[in-house]
Amino acid sequence: TSIEHNKSILEIGDLTVNTDTRQVWVRGKETRLTPKEFAILELLARNKGIVLSVAKIYEAVWKEVFYKSDNTVMVHITKIRDKIEEDSKHPIYIKTVWGIGYKI
Repeated sequence: TSIEHNKSILEIGDLTVNTDTRQVWVRGKETRLTPKEFAILELLARNKGIVLSVAKIYEAVWKEVFYKSDNTVMVHITKIRDKIEEDSKHPIYIKTVWGIGYKI
């Protein structure tokens, strides 16, 4: 919804993303993300429940056309999971939708 796109505080379970201050908290503890990691997390959080393709994530965050498959998005997702998930091998926030992309 358009209201969701205007929210500066995005909450998903114990994950809080403040888009004004660019801060992230997990289970009440602040977690630092790089600007690209934050942009990916914000994009996924604003589109909660929607599967976003790797190409869509890449083009939204890097502002470039996605020409070929590379590991850029996957590497950043892995780094985000390492920072926000209790068990990055069994993520509860960022889910992989095999063959399509990622979602929160």
